[in-house]
Amino acid sequence: MNAHSANICDNLTSLQLVNLKLPFIPEYVLGMLNLETLNLSSNEITSIPPSLVKLRNLIELDFSHNPLQEISTAFMDYITEALPKFTTFILNESNILSFSLGSLKNFLLDRSIIEDRNEFLGGNLLNIFECKESKLPKVPKFIQNFINLTKIDLGFNNLTSIQPMMVLTKLREMILENNKLVTLPHQISALENLTKVNLANNELESLPISFSKLSKITYLRLEHNNLGKSLDTTIHSIPVHLKFLSIARNSIKKLPLQIGKFSEMEILDFSHNSISQIPISILELKEIRKLFLNNNMITALPANIGLLGKLREIDLSSNKLSVLPHSLGYLS
Repeated sequence: MNAHSANICDNLTSLQLVNLKLPFIPEYVLGMLNLETLNLSSNEITSIPPSLVKLRNLIELDFSHNPLQEISTAFMDYITEALPKFTTFILNESNILSFSLGSLKNFLLDRSIIEDRNEFLGGNLLNIFECKESKLPKVPKFIQNFINLTKIDLGFNNLTSIQPMMVLTKLREMILENNKLVTLPHQISALENLTKVNLANNELESLPISFSKLSKITYLRLEHNNLGKSLDTTIHSIPVHLKFLSIARNSIKKLPLQIGKFSEMEILDFSHNSISQIPISILELKEIRKLFLNNNMITALPANIGLLGKLREIDLSSNKLSVLPHSLGYLS
């Protein structure tokens, strides 16, 4: 390596060596002292060398899809203490059973094998935890130790209950899409800091009334559930300060009058249902910008729907409308 090449390498802050069948971390990589992001996913590396501590500026390390044999607690404590900026560890498609999370802030374990014997020590500093597409039948016990989590993503699993998560009171974002949830625990009101919730593609038949106490939620996805029969009561469980709500694909036949309570709503999606009428209370949605009512059975719209002054996008495709209100011409 000539002096010019060495200088370029010295200045690198991000390096991706993906899918190269590497059996170990090349020595020259450990000399790139300005590296902040190192992606070594999809190789054949079986261990992480202690010499990794040379990368004092390392922030994010991706070892996904490698045949790592073991990561000892002592080793992780050593690494996280020696690398003060190291906050994000990505181990997707991993079979690692246990280790200490040290001072990590973000831990990603997508498409991994998680069992009851898994034990990730510490984790009280974690802010983000992801374990998507891992065939989880239940929430792992160790998650209850992650008391400072602000975001959790357990989407695309087989969860039927989220009871163990009720201790994660600092959560702001909760992603549980594509699971098998039929109900939510009434204790969910303990998650009072939630602002963004994704419960799409589950089997929810209703929401507990305690859900309405989550007053900070502004974004809620409920599409592809079974809320059609209970919407008249479920609507009372939905927090009023929402800006985004999707209840598409829920076999809904009728919109409740209470839809008008969402005075701060900006984006509303009721597409792909069986709705035939739109209540006049929808005119109370003064902040609405986007309204998706496509693929329903709507025969008429409120005459003054065009007076929703902030409305910029409305989808009425695939309905049974023969006449549109003249007021739609007021929209600009």
